[in-house]
Formats: sequence, structure tokens, C-alpha cells
Amino acid sequence: MASFLPQLVKVIRERDASAVSLQMYVVTVVGFSLWALYGAFLKSWPLIGSNLVSLCLSALILAAKLRLDGTERKPNDEKR
Repeated sequence: MASFLPQLVKVIRERDASAVSLQMYVVTVVGFSLWALYGAFLKSWPLIGSNLVSLCLSALILAAKLRLDGTERKPNDEKR
């Protein structure tokens, strides 16, 4: 679950999501959504909870990717 956290921190800190695969995170978000839905049908709170945590983190990375892809960095911009 926490494996997405370092990636999220890196993307936010560097304001650069060029190394993040859009297709991979779309599939990941869809997958966690379906697993959480399956957990809801089974009324399995551990299944729901773990997938919702992973879904939130991966969705934040996907949102950052979509947001940052539209803003291109100029060569003279400094990394902060």
C-alpha cells in the first residue's frame, strides 16, 4: 500500500511526472477501484480498506501526471 508514497513525494517535490506511465496508472486506478467494489460486495472491510488506500495514492499520482503533463518546463527553469 505504501509503495506509491515515495513516487508521489518525488512527483510533487520535483514537479515532474515525465517518468510516470499514464497507461500504467490508469490501469492501476481502475484495478483498485474494481477490487474495492468487489470487497464492498463481499462486505470485507480489510479488502475495501486496503484497496481504498492504494486507490487514493495511485489516483493522486495519476492526477499529478495529468496536471503536470500540460505544463512543460522551460530549459532555463531551475529545479527547486
